[in-house]
Amino acid sequence: MDLTPPPAVSVVLPTYNRAYIVGEAIQSVLAQSFTDFELIVVDDASNDESHRVVESFRDRRIRYLRHPVNRGCSAAYNTGFHACRAPLVAILDSDDLWSADKLARCVDFLTRYPAAAAVFSDTAKTDGGQRLESFIRATPVLGPLLASRGFRPRLSSPAANSTYAFCKKCRSSRPRWCCAGPPSSKPDCSARTGPRAATGNFSSASPGASA
Repeated sequence: MDLTPPPAVSVVLPTYNRAYIVGEAIQSVLAQSFTDFELIVVDDASNDESHRVVESFRDRRIRYLRHPVNRGCSAAYNTGFHACRAPLVAILDSDDLWSADKLARCVDFLTRYPAAAAVFSDTAKTDGGQRLESFIRATPVLGPLLASRGFRPRLSSPAANSTYAFCKKCRSSRPRWCCAGPPSSKPDCSARTGPRAATGNFSSASPGASA
């Protein structure tokens, strides 16, 4: 039994056969200016050197979990969710990166706006030598789609990246959303560890691509 005080944030990072890049994702988490977190790396039965990459990081905040057989991205996320000890969980795909102030901005936003059930923002995408600075601006259908689902823009928000947070004590029958910007780094998602009661885990019926 772990008797150490729980951290403020649990970061869940699933991966499958991404030894060539997962180290960069891990490093972007360890480089956060906000340091009160645990990093839960869920290996979905990789058959490459992913485990060696993870084990090369000598940081007590890292927890390494491994599936005995490949179960898909959604199942890997759910494994990480069940292992979380913090009141806030942030998720990051193993081929994505965080800006160094990502967690600090998200925690600050959720602290200052306790009624916000979710917070997220625009993202940037890098593909080879090309960089897309704003995914939302480059996708005309996305803005109206978000608006149709109740997302309200707060363009001066300090939150960074695609970050989702659900109020653990919210009595609403469905999550309330708040759209925030400006664009920062690659996509990710954050949520209170209580949202499973209201929204459930990721559906393993649609495992999705490898994280």
